[in-house]
Amino acid sequence: GGRRLELEMIPRSVSLWRTDYNCFPDSRPEASQVQTGGLHLWLPLNSIRPMARPGDTYHARSAYSSGLVMNLERYSLWDFRQPGFPWNWIRQRLVEARRLRPYFCGDFYPLTPCVFDLDSWMAYQLLLPEKQEGAVLAFRRPASSMTAGCFRLYGLDAEAAYAFEDADDGRTWRTSGRELMEKGLALSMDIPRSSRLLFFRRRANSADSAL
Repeated sequence: GGRRLELEMIPRSVSLWRTDYNCFPDSRPEASQVQTGGLHLWLPLNSIRPMARPGDTYHARSAYSSGLVMNLERYSLWDFRQPGFPWNWIRQRLVEARRLRPYFCGDFYPLTPCVFDLDSWMAYQLLLPEKQEGAVLAFRRPASSMTAGCFRLYGLDAEAAYAFEDADDGRTWRTSGRELMEKGLALSMDIPRSSRLLFFRRRANSADSAL
């Protein structure tokens, strides 16, 4: 569990399991968010399993890290032998997690305070500075009345254009690095206990609108 994670061991080991807290069905996804927000400032290589029920994307994304275990049967939360098992949902989470994996080994920027409060948002930015690509994850927690926010990003090229892709609906758009760092990235979530995942990359040619 997490009590065995300490500074002297970081350069000498890979933490395949960051905490035993996530081993039980009543574990809170917000705890995983806080673990990620604290650990990735010091320990970018770690993994965990979300104890998420089928279709609970908020819970699954809360545990995204450089390593991820998606269990198919645990504590009767689901049974992959039953008809209608959400294989496509599982595949989508694995595709997202694999796409995110290299970004967790780059720069990590908290965009909100790292607190457990259920009436707040949690958001962070991942960035590979050499490639100028990464992702933003944001969570509107269950008791939050906040429906929208604007978050300034870090480490970007002010003179470059960046292409964004929404992982949920596939929508794409472009904006400048200067605007993202000075005015911020606008995010909205109409429903409490929901999440946003955006991928971005610097465009070599600002006239090219495709990712």
